Amino acid sequence: MRLYRPPTNKFTIEHMWLVFDHLIAGRPVIYYSCPISTGKRFIDWWQQFGHALPDVDYQIELLNCVIQPNRIEAERLFNMAALNTDVSHVCPAEIDFTAWSHEECMQFWLRFFEQQIISEVVCLSDWAYSLGCVMEYHAARKHNLSVRELDNCIHLAKVLADMADCMELMQHAGIGFSRYKEEYQQLQRLIAK
Repeated sequence: MRLYRPPTNKFTIEHMWLVFDHLIAGRPVIYYSCPISTGKRFIDWWQQFGHALPDVDYQIELLNCVIQPNRIEAERLFNMAALNTDVSHVCPAEIDFTAWSHEECMQFWLRFFEQQIISEVVCLSDWAYSLGCVMEYHAARKHNLSVRELDNCIHLAKVLADMADCMELMQHAGIGFSRYKEEYQQLQRLIAK
């Protein structure tokens, strides 16, 4: 599977962290986890025609068919939910990080979990079909954070069932999912403790 390769002109992770740290200023943070470059939309797009695109068209089509629609959906849900002004609301889809690789984005966002500044994680639509969201969910569980979907609590059995469904869809679509499967297995071990 080819990954979206953004431009190389970017802020460093440390610079962005300083900006966010200043904006948050010690307030509790509600973090909204959402697919950006992956999720069900990516699997459908890949199956239909993404896998056959030449490299020149791949990034443009990924941006137009997956990333932008995922951002629009996340922004709509985020704006409905982020009405409480006593806390900071953080949604990765609200910020254009296209200059960063997926690994750099995850390094940045997982730092919120490691620094334990998040008070609650809200998982938006199709989150269990996204490696990044699953990694965030795993980090939240690891740090004993409150995690819920927009309209209800998250049941572990459903998480694992959705992840199993995602792996089946990815396998059927011919998308490599070894890293996703690794997160699935780590969650299973975490739950077993």
